[in-house]
Amino acid sequence: MDFLLNVVPGILMAIGFVFMLYLLYHRKFAFALLLIVCLAGLSVYYYGLWVVRRFEGMGVSLLGVSIFLFGLIVLLIMLLIRMINSNRGESK
Repeated sequence: MDFLLNVVPGILMAIGFVFMLYLLYHRKFAFALLLIVCLAGLSVYYYGLWVVRRFEGMGVSLLGVSIFLFGLIVLLIMLLIRMINSNRGESK
């Protein structure tokens, strides 16, 4: 059971990341953005819990890790929006 909890989220995130790159390549930005949000939720839960368990005695909290991961996700979304806007500017 522990194997499934450790391996399945990683496999799902890898498949989702490859599919996100495919969507970005074919310029389906809305679906890619939705997939980024879904992967973000999965990664905050999975890696957040992993970091908290690993560094439990060092004062690392799930809230701090979640805020850090959420900041990275917002950065990805901002970069995606910038890419969308630059592509719209080129097509006109």
